[in-house]
Amino acid sequence: ALTTTDISAEPEATTATRVQISSLTDQVLRIHLRYHRRSDGTVFPVEINLRSFRRGGQPLAVGVIRDITEQMRAQDQMRRFNEELESKVALRTEQIVAANNEMQALLQSIPDLVMRVNRSGSVLNYQPAKGATPLAGLSEADVVEADSGSAGPLRTLVRTAGEMTRAANAAVVL
Repeated sequence: ALTTTDISAEPEATTATRVQISSLTDQVLRIHLRYHRRSDGTVFPVEINLRSFRRGGQPLAVGVIRDITEQMRAQDQMRRFNEELESKVALRTEQIVAANNEMQALLQSIPDLVMRVNRSGSVLNYQPAKGATPLAGLSEADVVEADSGSAGPLRTLVRTAGEMTRAANAAVVL
């Protein structure tokens, strides 16, 4: 008959666990990862659940040993997928930041009034012409707020830009 140390690929750890169990009574011990050896010599990961008790004054233990090879493979594959996804997200974020910086630099180099409006007609950015006073002394925040329903020429300009955007089915820069 084989003993626990015969099937263990970690006999020292198994011996230490046997000593630990012999001093416990009515306890459950769970070993999340241990390595055992098959009869052909290959080593595989296992999870062990033990219950210790005494019978007739003798310490005894009942255990369930489960092969977790497939579980560990799935966890490793999940970890690799997550690393790959994180790498792709980081790369895409870099690309978006670079494109945004490039667009901002381009918009800032334009000497005329620039107002970026999305397809729904909301003002995304407003930049007055270089050296010019902003429309009626308004800041970018004021222009963006004009999008919320105020009346007058500014709202008309914003509405017109929104209509042009929808007609072109793309963002329009004025």
